[in-house]
Amino acid sequence: MSRLIDNGAVTGDLGYVLRTGLLMLSITGVGALCAFTRNISASRASQGFGMDLRHDLFAKIQSLSVEDMDKFEGGSLVTRMTNDVTQLQNFINGIMRIFFKAPLMCIGGIIMAATLNFHTIPIILPIVALAFFVIVISMRMSYSRFAQVQKAIDKLNTMMREYLSGIRLVKAFRRFEAEEKRFSEANDRLTDNTVRANRIIAVFSPCMSLFVNLGIAAILFFGARWVDMGTMRVGQIMAFITYMTQIMNSLTMISNILNMFVRVKTSNDRICEVMASETQEIMQVLQHDQLPSEFTGAHIVFEGVGFEYQSSTGQAALSDLNFHVDRGETLGVIGPTGSGKSTMAALLMRFYNTSHGEIRVDGQAINEIPRTPFGNGSLSCPRPLCSLPAR
Repeated sequence: MSRLIDNGAVTGDLGYVLRTGLLMLSITGVGALCAFTRNISASRASQGFGMDLRHDLFAKIQSLSVEDMDKFEGGSLVTRMTNDVTQLQNFINGIMRIFFKAPLMCIGGIIMAATLNFHTIPIILPIVALAFFVIVISMRMSYSRFAQVQKAIDKLNTMMREYLSGIRLVKAFRRFEAEEKRFSEANDRLTDNTVRANRIIAVFSPCMSLFVNLGIAAILFFGARWVDMGTMRVGQIMAFITYMTQIMNSLTMISNILNMFVRVKTSNDRICEVMASETQEIMQVLQHDQLPSEFTGAHIVFEGVGFEYQSSTGQAALSDLNFHVDRGETLGVIGPTGSGKSTMAALLMRFYNTSHGEIRVDGQAINEIPRTPFGNGSLSCPRPLCSLPAR
């Protein structure tokens, strides 16, 4: 651009202008072809990454015990499988498309603008330093807010899951207004958290444009004097403005990627939390090479059994439960909601271990009976109590 103006336009050399213009168009065409190839490759790579991550995460969730599953709300696991994975997938796409390009364009613009004329260096360096300072502050302030956004999405998904599971009871007891209120509270919480998180970006992002445009204004102000003094040519000023515009666009892209990284870091931590969740009990179960021999009966004994859920407020779900069932006998259990019927069945299926007391099947403690691995490492109920065939 500088040569086109100073060597072509100023001297009236139309042939030089045409040759330089065609060269610039040719380089632009090559760049467009490379960008087209890059976008296709980035899309394929990021989509494949997302597919593999969702598959591995689903397989991991299948292998968790019920106790481990209780650490995560159902809606939270749905969010981690969908929204969090999508965040990482989009980030991979952005890295391959923009993040490698933007720093090179920014560094190249700074170097070319600085070598264009040494008078521009005192203008460029403060602007770039201020822009990166704004980016760092924006990232530090928005990280905690995006973590709250993901938790709000968890709550919303959990509420919807509970509503769909109990929709018949909602209709039977006409609880529509109460459910609408619950949904509105969860939805408003998500909206408020999202607005607070994006407000940080909305405030800091225009600051970079302001700094760069101040640099352009400064070069125009001082450039007029430098042109009069003969220390800078008009074409150099035009080229400097082009470089500053390139630097501004690159900084904007870097800022967008880094702001995305803040949200992606939150999603990555949440996914890693699930992938790292593995109890010692599961490890011990998977080490069993042989299944126990077939049991000859179904004699079941509950002896002083007590149980408390991990999220309990201190009140036991079951306390000092004693009974036994001989072969051929049937036991019926009745009671109101929350009395522990499902908990007793879950303990018998060994979804949980007892907090107190002992459960025995044919005289063998249920905790000593190895579980049967199924599929991708998921664990079934004890074999004597389960009708599913071992695979």
